Amino acid sequence: MLQTLPPEIALFIVELADEAERFSAAKDTSLSFHSNVVHQLSLVSRYLRDITLPIIFQALTWNLGLNPLLQEPAASKRRTNAQACARMLLERPELRKLVRTLRIHGENPKDNFDSEDAVELYSIVSEVLPLLEDVRVLEFHWTPLTAGLHRAIQSMASVSSLSFTESYVYEADVSKLSNIPPFAAKELKIEPLLQNTRALSVWTRLISGPAITSLFLGHNMVAFHNLNFHKASLASLKKAGVVIRWVPNEEKKALDFLAKCPEVEDLKVTFLRQDRKIPVPVSDTSLPRLSIYRGGYGCAEEFITGRPVYDIDLNTALRPREPALHGWMGHDNGPLLKVLSHGTVPVRFLRFAVTTWRASLLLTVSELFPELETLRIDNQGNFIHETWQKDDGVAAVSRLRKMRQLFVGMSERNFEDIDWQKGVITKWEEVNPTLKEVWLTRRERWIKYGTKDWKRSVRADPRRPEANPEGSAS
Repeated sequence: MLQTLPPEIALFIVELADEAERFSAAKDTSLSFHSNVVHQLSLVSRYLRDITLPIIFQALTWNLGLNPLLQEPAASKRRTNAQACARMLLERPELRKLVRTLRIHGENPKDNFDSEDAVELYSIVSEVLPLLEDVRVLEFHWTPLTAGLHRAIQSMASVSSLSFTESYVYEADVSKLSNIPPFAAKELKIEPLLQNTRALSVWTRLISGPAITSLFLGHNMVAFHNLNFHKASLASLKKAGVVIRWVPNEEKKALDFLAKCPEVEDLKVTFLRQDRKIPVPVSDTSLPRLSIYRGGYGCAEEFITGRPVYDIDLNTALRPREPALHGWMGHDNGPLLKVLSHGTVPVRFLRFAVTTWRASLLLTVSELFPELETLRIDNQGNFIHETWQKDDGVAAVSRLRKMRQLFVGMSERNFEDIDWQKGVITKWEEVNPTLKEVWLTRRERWIKYGTKDWKRSVRADPRRPEANPEGSAS
């Protein structure tokens, strides 16, 4: 049937099937850019293989599986697939032009890198990378930075975003990397393993290029005292991020680094605890242009007060149950919300998490942030319907006259209550005509209310056969 359709229609159908499978259930897709259904379709016929190849090769993940201590079949299969894909790219130039994103996961402890498989695989990787002329995003995890890999990366002029997490430099390679130029990518994320001073100094040199506009540093880089950045090398930095452990004096090192970044507009501060406060005050002269704050609520006041922050995201780095563990209880955090309004400009985007709903929280938000355009509240506990249906809840929505988007986190049980969704969202739209989009969560995925995706979700619920998802969304 598909073979009788025009290629662009068949491609659209395949893309829909791919998206439906990837988001049909809650699962970690961070290591898989496309679903298994695409691979299965590629094996059906030559026609479908030609249709699916652009999807498969647009974003690739190579799990090299080099750890000899983990010889289970899955690791061996991942390694074989990575080798086959790399060799295919070497032999077929037309496929190389399709690749836009490449993630490489080494999965090997550094002392086992000299194995025969590892040497062969990294040799292939270093050979393939310079040939990928259209890659925009390049990410490495658990991989060693060698002189050969650095040369390959430097030859990729198209890469704009480069990331190294849990990566490392061999002691034998430190001298080889001592005089190499810094990375040319504009966006860098560097979270290396903790090593000696000589190894960490290599990373410092590599991330001091003048073209960087976004830089995120892991806690080992923050803890490394000799971050010898020149102010000139950070003059163009617009986006910065730091990871800070609960270690004495580490906060000061992070603030010293941020003080050298006067043009930063977007800041992400990650702690191991979101309620962690910085014991060292942030200088009033630091980050004068800061407009986007993403990080823990414990130190939010220090970074927001007196600065032109209009975008606040307090849930950007939370683990699934972290708010409950650290006391992020929405109904008693009026004082915290008040602190968030101490910037010099009105807040237009606000995101935070709660464990228990109260109508008073909504009223507080509407009073403190009347200029909100987007409100996102991630629910980590029980969603209480009555909170939104009460007069105070509806009144809060009506006061936010500029709000166009509302994201409401809810549990799976609450998502099944179709009657409640229709009733309360209809009230919101009646009292606030500027509200154009309402998003709800199901299985950790945001679904826009009233769309075909929402109707499919509620129709698929076997426990609500009497539900009528075809009703009007307005």
